[in-house]
Amino acid sequence: MKKYYYKVLDMPGMTSWLACGLAKVIYRQGEWVEAPRWLAVKGYHLLVFESLGSARRYVGRSMPCIYRCVVEGVITPLPQMLTLRILRQGVFDFAPYNWPEGTVMVRRVKLLNMIQTKN
Repeated sequence: MKKYYYKVLDMPGMTSWLACGLAKVIYRQGEWVEAPRWLAVKGYHLLVFESLGSARRYVGRSMPCIYRCVVEGVITPLPQMLTLRILRQGVFDFAPYNWPEGTVMVRRVKLLNMIQTKN
């Protein structure tokens, strides 16, 4: 049985919800997507959630779009989390906190269908 994961996206534009600047990834439904090369070579890839419940707890009341997806290349253990403020400028700065519950890092993501929207 195929395992499904869940990706939180910002709309419009279908980009990673919190990543921006040099760390931003644009997703397209039905197509494989990978992390920006500068992040991948340092061991940081795409993030998804292992369950719909984990994705919903993470976004809380913000209500961005959540897509069901399939992945390739699950990476364990997770590397240390980076701060988003610095990351968007293309600089590494380790965060003093942990990944959200249910976070999974993967090499490739393919969006299947939208589960939840902002509205």
